[in-house]
Amino acid sequence: MGVVAIPSLISAMEDASNNIRKNSAYILGNMGYVSINALPALIKALEDSDIGVRYYAIEALGKIGSANDKNTIPALIKFLKDSDQQIQTATIEALEKITHKKFGNDYAKWTDWWEKNKPNKEE
Repeated sequence: MGVVAIPSLISAMEDASNNIRKNSAYILGNMGYVSINALPALIKALEDSDIGVRYYAIEALGKIGSANDKNTIPALIKFLKDSDQQIQTATIEALEKITHKKFGNDYAKWTDWWEKNKPNKEE
């Protein structure tokens, strides 16, 4: 599956089926950096009602996210407080992959780091 599939996968993130949304997030994450245009759809998927969709969106963001993206890191940080341990663990792993920092599930440290390191440019 190539780069031409990315728009279809992004569209599939809006599908009524939890499985289609979950699989789309999973595939986008495994496509790596070529699917960077999917970041907005994956960030939106963090609010999905299905925990599996949220989990794979977090994983995908960890694989393709960028420390310079002004939306990815703050969107992930809030999931450090999620009640589900798998979501918390996936969030920590994603943040560590993106930032190369290791603050575990310390919400305050992640928030403080982001405030000091977030991009200042308006986009």
